[in-house]
Amino acid sequence: MKENWTIVDVLRHVRHDWMNQLQLIKGNLELNKIDRAKEIMNDIITSAQQESRLTNLKLPRLAELLITFNWRPHRFKIKYEVIDDQINIMKHDEMLTKWFKAFLEKLEEGSASFSDNLLTILIDKQDQQARFFFDYRGTIINKTPIEQFLSEPYHDVQTILVQSHIEDILVFELFISL
Repeated sequence: MKENWTIVDVLRHVRHDWMNQLQLIKGNLELNKIDRAKEIMNDIITSAQQESRLTNLKLPRLAELLITFNWRPHRFKIKYEVIDDQINIMKHDEMLTKWFKAFLEKLEEGSASFSDNLLTILIDKQDQQARFFFDYRGTIINKTPIEQFLSEPYHDVQTILVQSHIEDILVFELFISL
């Protein structure tokens, strides 16, 4: 999963994404589907706002991982939403990034290929903790590596509370003290 991006690589990926989005808007406008074009534009605005909120957390390594994850082929896509970007957990950037990378590798290992798999991550503050809420919807073919990973203690991770784990849904929370 590790890759050293050059500035040109990053620009190429961003340009590719923008071109795809502009083509969708243009195509819908040409078909006189104004409402659909507006929906796409609103989605672009929301994505840009979320990306901004993610970078406001001052977790550069984690932000890079989440922002660039969907640029590479994986068995699932990531969507994230930062509800509270005033959380001060800068000191946990390296640890969180390592945890996320390890978890994403286990999820990749356990997820089915050629399935519409999505991991949604919500980031907010609860009491005096940063809360990361994970909601995976998709086909899990091997839950063992995921369950083992989530059951192991990890550095400053306070709690991993698995709320639901049925065949195609995995929901859990991770808490970090502020």
